[in-house]
Amino acid sequence: MAADAAGNDISNVFIPITGFLAFAPYGTAYPTHTDLGTYGYTPPAAWKRAGLITVDGGFGWSENRSTPIQFFQDAYQASPGNGTAELAVKLAETSASVRELLRNLTADANGVINVDVDADVRWALYTEEVDKAGRIRRRVGGNSWLTTNAADRSARGEVAANEATFAVKRDPNNNNKHFREAIVEVDSTPAPYITSVLPSGAAVGADVAVQGAYLGTSGADISAFTIDGQAVTVKTWISPSLVIATIPASVSGAAAVILTTTSGGASNTYAYTAA
Repeated sequence: MAADAAGNDISNVFIPITGFLAFAPYGTAYPTHTDLGTYGYTPPAAWKRAGLITVDGGFGWSENRSTPIQFFQDAYQASPGNGTAELAVKLAETSASVRELLRNLTADANGVINVDVDADVRWALYTEEVDKAGRIRRRVGGNSWLTTNAADRSARGEVAANEATFAVKRDPNNNNKHFREAIVEVDSTPAPYITSVLPSGAAVGADVAVQGAYLGTSGADISAFTIDGQAVTVKTWISPSLVIATIPASVSGAAAVILTTTSGGASNTYAYTAA
């Protein structure tokens, strides 16, 4: 849709429908500009997924300029160069990876963590969102600290999530900038794009939700679907952004997920880990 006479173009409005947060230790190599601009790019295994996010708790990136230095002469000012960036997100899961991110430690064999709210641990953070039109927005900040973690007050029958806020500092590994951002336009002949397969660690016979974009115009449009090379029968095609499938026999451990459609071809290879 082209812009109207007033210059408004609704096709440029970003309406997110899915996405994910991934994290890695500070110093992990950034995705390159080419990576971020490639429609089917998926972060490598070094980046752990933070699982489900509440429907109202998507990524809140904020950029806060510092108070400028003022001069006696009007209309002159200079930035002191100590602005800040933040990322807020509301995480729904209590998986081992989420606990590691929120507690800055891994649990012991008994599932116990001695929580130190002053733990000084830096993370690299990667967020990815797919919008209604299939456009992708990616951001990555490599020098991030957890600053607040507010757990929802438990309410019977409701999701008890954790709203986490991270300070994203300038990073010498990113030309001393706060973060990188890419907006990738829709491919003219878009291949399927898988953003997540949940829950992680599912066993043979269990159902998983495959989310992304262009996952077929219908169930009949999916011409091939494999997990760890094993053929998968689609249990339920819900929409071009959500397909339900069952883990096939003989699948365990690292299990690549690839979905192919007649309309768009083969998807990116999603690195899934089964039970």
